[in-house]
Amino acid sequence: MSILIRFYIIGIFLLSSITIRASNYTIKNVPIEIASFWLSHSYVINPLNKNRFTFHNNFSLLSNNNKINYYPDIGFGFKVSKNLVLMASVFAKNLEESSLQVIGSGAQYFFGAIDTLEWVTSLRRVDMKVLKYFYISNLTFDISKWFQYKILSYRLGSGTSFFKKHNYSENTNSLKNKSGQINFLFFSVILPIQKFNIGIETKMNKNRIFFSLLFNKEFF
Repeated sequence: MSILIRFYIIGIFLLSSITIRASNYTIKNVPIEIASFWLSHSYVINPLNKNRFTFHNNFSLLSNNNKINYYPDIGFGFKVSKNLVLMASVFAKNLEESSLQVIGSGAQYFFGAIDTLEWVTSLRRVDMKVLKYFYISNLTFDISKWFQYKILSYRLGSGTSFFKKHNYSENTNSLKNKSGQINFLFFSVILPIQKFNIGIETKMNKNRIFFSLLFNKEFF
């Protein structure tokens, strides 16, 4: 177990060092739809597990302009009851002329049969700030169902994100304010290793596909 924990911690630092592969130019000109797609991630928290606290470290990958960009998501989940989990997330990165800040909060609610809480609804608000350039507010609602086959867990669902972007500078190549909605489907495969969970997720709509690497650790 100690070896797994050490491997997991080393992996977190290595993957976190990659973070967003982008210059100031690509950050301040990132399409709002891509940013909203990244911010709309809901944490993979198995409703059948009894652990109360989870740490999440997820990385989404998207090909854009013939480059692979990495979008990190670091957060926590705390189960306050059998049916309810509260979530929080935070991420920050220094840029050449600015800084990136991502702060989010939300909740997941489990429901279904008395002994089988296989349905999950999630509501999450995430704010993203690139200082001097823009501010994005993103609200996501999704619903999913969990399936179990042997040692693997599967999650299939759909969601909707409502976003609003405000540019601080008139020199950016987009409108000062922009708002909209994105609908998407997602599918996750999770492999539990003791109290670790490692998986992959595909999130898609008619315009693009996100692939994510999922890592979380359960406690208590």
